[in-house]
Amino acid sequence: MANGGKNAGNLRTLFILLILVGLASLWFYHKELFILVSSLSIASIIATLLFVVLPIAILLSLPWISRIYQYFQRSKQLETVRLVISKVDEQNRIDMINFFDFLNGVLLPAFSVQYYYQGSNYFSWEIKSMQGQKEIYISATGDLLSTILRNLQSIYPHVRFEKVEQAKEPVPKEFMQLQLERKWFKSLETVELDSDFGAIKYDKSLTDSLLAAMDEVDGNAGVQFVVAPYSLNKQKRNRLKYRLAKVGGALFECEVRVYADNNQILKGLIGTIGEVNTNNSIVPESIMRYELRKYFQQYWWNFLVSNKMPSLFFGPKMTFASYHLATLMQLPSPRLRVGGMKRFTNRRLPVPAGIPVNDGAEFPLLETEDGVKVTLTEEMFGRHLLVLGGGASGKTMTLTSHMISYISNRDQPSIIISSNPNEAKDFLSLVPSDRKVYIIDMDTPGEWGVNFMSNDETPADIMAENLVGIFQAVFGSKIKNMDFIGQAYLALRAARELSPAWKEAVPAIDLRHIKEVLANEKYRLRLIQALPPDSTLRRYWIERTQLIRNPRYFVTYIAPILTVFGRILSTERLTKTLCHPNTIDLKRILYEEKAVVLMHGGKWDFGFDMNAFSSSMFLAHVYHTLLEQFYIPLPKERLMTNLFLDDFAGFTGRMMMMLCTRGRRIGVRIAASSNTIEDINGSVQNFLDSIIGNKIIFRSYTPDDAKRWSGLMDRLEYDDFMHLTPYHAAVWFMINNERQEPFIAKPILYDHEMKYRDMHPWPEENRNLKLHDIVMPQVGKGEQAI
Repeated sequence: MANGGKNAGNLRTLFILLILVGLASLWFYHKELFILVSSLSIASIIATLLFVVLPIAILLSLPWISRIYQYFQRSKQLETVRLVISKVDEQNRIDMINFFDFLNGVLLPAFSVQYYYQGSNYFSWEIKSMQGQKEIYISATGDLLSTILRNLQSIYPHVRFEKVEQAKEPVPKEFMQLQLERKWFKSLETVELDSDFGAIKYDKSLTDSLLAAMDEVDGNAGVQFVVAPYSLNKQKRNRLKYRLAKVGGALFECEVRVYADNNQILKGLIGTIGEVNTNNSIVPESIMRYELRKYFQQYWWNFLVSNKMPSLFFGPKMTFASYHLATLMQLPSPRLRVGGMKRFTNRRLPVPAGIPVNDGAEFPLLETEDGVKVTLTEEMFGRHLLVLGGGASGKTMTLTSHMISYISNRDQPSIIISSNPNEAKDFLSLVPSDRKVYIIDMDTPGEWGVNFMSNDETPADIMAENLVGIFQAVFGSKIKNMDFIGQAYLALRAARELSPAWKEAVPAIDLRHIKEVLANEKYRLRLIQALPPDSTLRRYWIERTQLIRNPRYFVTYIAPILTVFGRILSTERLTKTLCHPNTIDLKRILYEEKAVVLMHGGKWDFGFDMNAFSSSMFLAHVYHTLLEQFYIPLPKERLMTNLFLDDFAGFTGRMMMMLCTRGRRIGVRIAASSNTIEDINGSVQNFLDSIIGNKIIFRSYTPDDAKRWSGLMDRLEYDDFMHLTPYHAAVWFMINNERQEPFIAKPILYDHEMKYRDMHPWPEENRNLKLHDIVMPQVGKGEQAI
């Protein structure tokens, strides 16, 4: 056999020598024929190259050229979002495996043949630390990115996405691309699912480790993963060859690019990534590749890294299955504590079905994180609105945005009660210049007052009951027996109805007359004389007069009342408005003029309770005016009045309860705001909670408040209310008498609508204002001495 091989070699050598001898003979004996043969040979070789080899080369390289073109086209359509992590989402690796299996089908083209000239779609996952701020970015083409984000949000329901435009960055000082230490299939031995290789569990999160490593050093750094699936045919072959599980067995080619400001940071990131897979470590690329990358660093950074684009020939690439990517790319755990990382403090709750959204309303009230605009319709407003939130939370802004569409409606009268003059002027700036506005300022006694006791049309017992309710709500802890106040009013009403002398002496009952009844025995005795003989009122005051003469009784029951009245009446500007001889005619203003009435409760220099008391007195006047519509049988014939109450906690007494309860029957819709539910009178809290159907709750400032609302809203917890993002609120609406699920949104501010600020001048003090004198009526005919 050895001789046969040697003979064959000799024959080949002899054949070549014969050809060379023939060519030499042809050259010496027939040069023209030699030139002809040579020309034909060269022509045939060129023709072969042009018409056979070159087309085949072009045909073979066309898919690669087409892929490069497609990658550049996709890079132009690339969109990037920043992930804002929630504090409540837990890591879930099994769901992430399913997520990457799903992406495998989404990224691949519809037909296998398309893969060879189009390639597959891809996406990038990037973790960066720039100037101490740590961010996670996802990039993909528009429609694909939306699909990725929707499915990622199904795993992490409370994660948020912020669209960003990333600027071009200079080439970093240190960079490296990573590769697997051994052949890619060695890493399959780390599969957690059932296989012939057994199960090895991952206990560390790469994202947590990378962010922690970035937090320990000073300088900028980043890790970019560019992921694209293998062709379907190649995945099928490898599934059969390596017996991959159907779940978690999708195969991807992945480029891992690491960059940093200095070599120390770079080594730390590479070491952190290398710890992920102990069976097949991820290590730096070879020195030859690294030097080549340094030589083409501008191309590599500007075209590949900045555009987040995969490379075809510049590698290295690593092969990972879905269960590997689920370890490499997952969101940080809620327990991770690193600086400079933005986290959303509350859950993400979408708007439930049935609530009006994007309905074309001119002034929608709220907007969710997803840009969905929510409207509180007039029908829903019929169940009133409660807004709760502390200072600078968005409470008053919500009330302002809500009143815009109503306060500009010339067919609907509106009433506003405000405790802050600046906010009151903001409310006025929304009222069109051609609407009539009446302003009552408790600091500036003007043309009108708020003495609701001057109303002689409402039955006396209702008036007395409401008057007692006002004092009970504001001064209930200071006065032991409120009955004296109600009985004093009833006695004055009865005397004015029976005695012309009392009618003349008391043109309108006010607080000074009630105080006079309690403090002045002569005045009280004269009043008793005007009451009918043997009447309950007369016997009541005869008996109480005897008791009041007892110093202990006087100190226990009468002195606290006189102290309260003394505080109220000691402030001149307050007295002039509460005891004003000309009480504002709300019936004409609301039903005939359909105007806007604004009442400012005054500065708090005389005490918050005084502010609450004056607002309660005005609210009682509003209630008695609206009560006339109670007897109109058809709802469509009632004129709806909009009542806006800012910081209403101080006057949530009987009047507020009656207005809310009889809202539909007397034609009033109420939007009220307060700091917390705890500020509201304890006996009224549960009532208002049940009667007010729509609630917007901003961040709670007291644990009790947060505990209360978390107990009522099953989708929100205690921490959610304590840590709500500023200007975001839990919204709880009622539609068709059915409580909807809560969701989170923020109010929409309409600054451009506040264009009438100087159109409604603040009232000036009426220096000529003179109150009715307190005079002692003369005993006339028909009046008997005691």
